[in-house]
Amino acid sequence: MTNSHIGIILTCTVFVNDRKIWLSQREPLERKRIYLESIRKWLEETDLNIIVVENSGYDFPELNPYLVTYKDRFEKICFQENLVEDELFDRLDARALRNPDDYLYTSKGTSEIFAIYYGSLRSRLFPQCHFVIKITGRYFIPEFEAFLKTKNLHHFDALTSHDPTMCMIVGASRENFRLIFYPDQFKSREGLHIHHIETLFYDRIQRFDETRIVRCPIFNIPPTLNGNNVLIEEL
Repeated sequence: MTNSHIGIILTCTVFVNDRKIWLSQREPLERKRIYLESIRKWLEETDLNIIVVENSGYDFPELNPYLVTYKDRFEKICFQENLVEDELFDRLDARALRNPDDYLYTSKGTSEIFAIYYGSLRSRLFPQCHFVIKITGRYFIPEFEAFLKTKNLHHFDALTSHDPTMCMIVGASRENFRLIFYPDQFKSREGLHIHHIETLFYDRIQRFDETRIVRCPIFNIPPTLNGNNVLIEEL
């Protein structure tokens, strides 16, 4: 599989909903700085398709020149979650994002999985990608492209980080994308509701044959403050 058939969805939220919990960095300028540094590296240091999905209404005007330079493999899909039409939330079974009293409303993962799927619906690059990998927008992984070249992704259904219970990096073939990333009120394979996005992704990926799941090695990346207020050096 060539790089032109691999898509990287970078999830970003510059302006954090105050009701979301388990977020250590809430300052918009700092969040924007970290995102921009990461996105530029993905564009300048890899040949992968890059789909930036931002869900709080910031459209990254700083990246507009890159839309020209990398027009064949870069796009940004920016929207404001609370302005999306009600019909789409209902159609995707993501009503929790419309109800502050729902226990899922405070989960940052609820918004993230909706943004990933929303981005896939709006993306012009998504249809040409045979394998799509979501990576938290804060992180650039210098070794990632080289690692992907060691795998024939045509032979795999899904991809996880070294620790499959973590959710910074999750991928799927386009045919299986919906099985992993559909918002669906955080329903497990048995139809039960799951509160944490890490558990949801882990549960859904377990439906695949283990031999058809790519498990990433430990990657060495620049330490970045993550959502649990610790420094991480691997995904």
